Amino acid sequence: MSSAAPGLPRFFVYAPDKTDPDAFDRRLSVRAKHIEIATKAVSDGVIRMGGALLTPESLTGADKKMIGSVFVFEAENIEAVRTMIETDIYYTSGVVSSRSRVFKKVASSIFSGIRSVLSYCHSSRQPRFLKKEMCILPEVNSAFLSPITRATN
Repeated sequence: MSSAAPGLPRFFVYAPDKTDPDAFDRRLSVRAKHIEIATKAVSDGVIRMGGALLTPESLTGADKKMIGSVFVFEAENIEAVRTMIETDIYYTSGVVSSRSRVFKKVASSIFSGIRSVLSYCHSSRQPRFLKKEMCILPEVNSAFLSPITRATN
C-alpha cells in the first residue's frame, strides 16, 4: 500500500553514470543494495517508475550494459528528490555523474501513455508503432521494473 499522499508532484530524474573505465564495475558492485532500497521506495509510493539505461549496443547484442538510470519520483518538492538521489548508494559510491542529473516536474497525464507502452512490451499483441527499442528497459530490468509498473497509476 502506498504511503505517499495523492496529488504530490512527480519529478523525472535522468541520472547517467560516470564514464570512467571503472564506473560499470562500481555499479554492479552496489546494484543489489540499490535495488533493495529502490524496491522499498516503490512500496512506499515514492518511486513511481524507474530502471536502468542501456548502451545502444545492448539493443542488438547479448550483453546488456547499464549506463545510467531514470526515475519518476513522487515527492513534496524537488529538494526532497535531490536528497533521495544524493543519498542513494549509486550516488555515494561514485556511480552516478553528479553534474548531469536533470530534474523536471511532470504532469500525471503522461503516466497513462507510459503504462500503455510498458503493458504492450510484455504483451503478445505489440502494436506496429511500438519498436523493440522501447521495450529494452523492461526486458533487462523485469525483476525490478515489474513492481514499479504496478505502482504507477
